[in-house]
Amino acid sequence: MPKMKTSFTGLVKLLAKSLYPEPDVFIRELIQNAHDSIKLRRMDTSDLSGRIEIFTDSTRSTISFEDNGRGMDRMDIEELLSTIGRSGTGEAKQTLKNANQVVETIGQFGIGLLSAFVVADKIEVFTKKEHDTQAWHWTNHGGENYELEPNDHIQATGTKVVVTLGKKHQQYGDEKTIKEAIKKYADFLPFRIDVNGNGPVNTISAPWHGSAWGSEEEYDHALREFVNKRFPDSALLVIPINLEYPEAKGVLYISDQHIPAISISGVVDIYQERMSIRPNDSELLPDWAKFIRGIVDSPAVSPTAARDNLIKDDTYYRLRAALGELITQALIKLSKNNRRRFLNICKWHHYHLKGMASHSEDFFAAVIEHLPFETNQGDLTFEQIIRNQPAKTGSRIPIYYFSYGYDSNQFYELCNAKNLISINTGATFDETLVKKYVEQHKDTLELCQLDVLDSPDLYQHLNADEVQKFYFLESALRRALERVGIPQIHPTTRRFLPVDMSAVILNTQRVEARDTMEALLSQPFMLDGLGEMADEMREELRRAPLDLYLNAGNELVQKMAELENLDDPKYQSLLIGLYNGAILYSQHRMTPENAKIFYMQMQKQIGQILKLEVALAECHAEKRMTQLRLLEQQADAVEHNRSWVQIFIMMPYDKAYDPLEEALRDILERPPYCFQLVLARNKTLNFNLRGNLRRHIRNSDGFIADISKHSANVFMELGWVYFEPDFEQRPIMILCNEQGQDPPVDLEGHVVHHYSEENIKSGLAKHFEAHEGFETLLAQRQARFFNKRLLEDSILSSEAAEQIASVWDTVEEVLNASAEEFSERMREQGLMKYASAHQMICGQLQEI
Repeated sequence: MPKMKTSFTGLVKLLAKSLYPEPDVFIRELIQNAHDSIKLRRMDTSDLSGRIEIFTDSTRSTISFEDNGRGMDRMDIEELLSTIGRSGTGEAKQTLKNANQVVETIGQFGIGLLSAFVVADKIEVFTKKEHDTQAWHWTNHGGENYELEPNDHIQATGTKVVVTLGKKHQQYGDEKTIKEAIKKYADFLPFRIDVNGNGPVNTISAPWHGSAWGSEEEYDHALREFVNKRFPDSALLVIPINLEYPEAKGVLYISDQHIPAISISGVVDIYQERMSIRPNDSELLPDWAKFIRGIVDSPAVSPTAARDNLIKDDTYYRLRAALGELITQALIKLSKNNRRRFLNICKWHHYHLKGMASHSEDFFAAVIEHLPFETNQGDLTFEQIIRNQPAKTGSRIPIYYFSYGYDSNQFYELCNAKNLISINTGATFDETLVKKYVEQHKDTLELCQLDVLDSPDLYQHLNADEVQKFYFLESALRRALERVGIPQIHPTTRRFLPVDMSAVILNTQRVEARDTMEALLSQPFMLDGLGEMADEMREELRRAPLDLYLNAGNELVQKMAELENLDDPKYQSLLIGLYNGAILYSQHRMTPENAKIFYMQMQKQIGQILKLEVALAECHAEKRMTQLRLLEQQADAVEHNRSWVQIFIMMPYDKAYDPLEEALRDILERPPYCFQLVLARNKTLNFNLRGNLRRHIRNSDGFIADISKHSANVFMELGWVYFEPDFEQRPIMILCNEQGQDPPVDLEGHVVHHYSEENIKSGLAKHFEAHEGFETLLAQRQARFFNKRLLEDSILSSEAAEQIASVWDTVEEVLNASAEEFSERMREQGLMKYASAHQMICGQLQEI
């Protein structure tokens, strides 16, 4: 029978290129062979120091890989090296395993040397086996024939592989390319890898390669530092991997980078016995773990022949499930132990955490009880909502929600007034999760949507007499809006809380549907042949009615209902103002009609303001003097009643000093001091420059002056300080950076404290700790100055912290205020969205 004809040379090239599509893989394979050889030799010589060296020769176009492993004799070369598919490492490993000996080798297929033929014209092997007197030289040009001859020049045990690069692959002989491949594939191998004698390239050890750590916190810190150095992003949370079955080590972390699309996957670098198998793998992690990155090193998995992927067998899926369990348990643990940090992660990765909870039943079951939802009482879990929600008599516990996120202003106010908790499900996936959760607990929970008409939990119907009382106001308001081109509003009067809310606008589901339909109709594919129909649909959507609820308990609405002849033009602005206020408060999408009304109203108001300004211009001088007197009286009153410590800072008006000011505020406006720091330019106490400065100096309890630049304004301010009558009783700290000049005048024995710009905060902190005057101020302090820095570690934004801090003077004032007093003060200052934050803020302040 005839036999198939085979070109062995072509077969070798074909196998090499098919198995190893990445040309630089030959570097990984030859380093792997060296690693395994050293590991096998260590079975006999335990104190052997493994060594892998790589040398490049651009003149000869060669790369040499040298190791001090076990080497090969003639039989090894003929039986293993020269036979495709036989693995000396794999067979030796199995032999040792049968003898109850374990060795951590990597290779197993016996085809790694083939990878070099992707780039090589010739491969040479120089080798000498341990305890053998003869060394050998093996040569192959990629064909079925090879050359083998003794070599008497090799004395040391080990192997040297010389790869002669082909003309098309000279770039792989570049030292930088080789180093990049080592970092990519062999960074964690336990033996140092040198390139051209320039020291080790590989990291060798990651935190999980260490045998013992002092504490869980110490290990967590080491993992965080490792992740932040190795990867371009940073870790919001590190998750150690230490699995026994399937065996795996490494680290996962939640990235600080927002993940834009739900179709992407979490990414890990897969290693086996410290050798990289598959960088940037997007299949091993569960589908929902899109916000996860990391490194997984598992000897239990089975790589493919090319060692660039894993065989998806039972062990693979067990490992996948175990990693998913690690992630969910880490999130649950964080939720219990560090709620604030967990909430920050949920906000940062809201889209994927909640997106995957809505798509994955397993992930939903694992995390739904721990996920936060935005409510009028802050971010709460379902357990917190259910525990604090007033139950209806003889009924299930209601879960209130509204689906149009822009309605948070009005619904939060309505629910706060009724002591109800409502969920804002305007964020992606929130409504799906709320409905899913309530459906699973329908025996005890009831879903109540607020953004529907006439919700009995919020709005009270009027009796017949009251309906008649407000009928004319409703009709006049409808006609006023029709006159300015807004015919789709239906005013109706109800009684609701709070009474200071004059009107709310409903039917927001129709607004949301209109927005969705507008977006759909704007797609090009929708307009082919449907232009006129699309225009008609848009117009119909714009004409969809909205319900405007007037509050019968509101004083303004009551007084307007008592007016006669509401159609009089002089009442037009008042009527439209009710509508404008409701539109703005509900944050509805601005339509062209709304924009026109706002514009015309603004024009009228601007005209009225101009007339008022002209009338007031004649008494401008008297007005200015009145303001000055009032300002001085207010400043004196505040100073007279001030219970906190105020420090006056003197420094040049130069952005270069911003870091110094920030460091001073970070030290003195935070615990333990909680002082108030002021600069003359920050707060005006007198319209006159000199008067403003002297008032600041007179009102302050201590002073800080920076004389680094010999600034004229600083020395002027400092001079005024020296002439204060009770100057000696108030402490002063004089600062100068290390590059600054000596003071040009005698400072009468006052110490000049030097600081370094590199470690400015820590250096300044030591000066204050050692300064008796500032320690005395701390001891005498009656109250702590309330400022935004005391809230920066909370879930509040920096802007919110600054707004809240502007309303209160001291920490004690906030802590002593009741929730009702806090809420009322926030409302008075126009900060209604923070009215329910009292408990959270007090908790933050009590921690300091």
